Amino acid sequence: MSQWRPEPNRHRRPVGEVATRVGTGLLLVAIPLAAGAFLGLVSGATMTAALSTATTAVTDPPAANGAARLFRIGVLGVLAGSWILGFGLVVEELWA
Repeated sequence: MSQWRPEPNRHRRPVGEVATRVGTGLLLVAIPLAAGAFLGLVSGATMTAALSTATTAVTDPPAANGAARLFRIGVLGVLAGSWILGFGLVVEELWA
């Protein structure tokens, strides 16, 4: 007589797969935001002034406003997305 046994992880997604999807989604949103904000900084000033403003936006949060604040959020999103994606890829490979 055969007994029915549920498959253990059939409906659960491993942590690595979820982290990979979240990291990829965050990168897909943050990269265009950071690039667009940087282009906004460049279009309003010379390249030296834009780089100075971008550096100030990343290093000194209270000084950031407008496009500089969007650039800071985009850069932080890219960094967080990269870390989460990397974590997900490592965990997926360990559990494979």
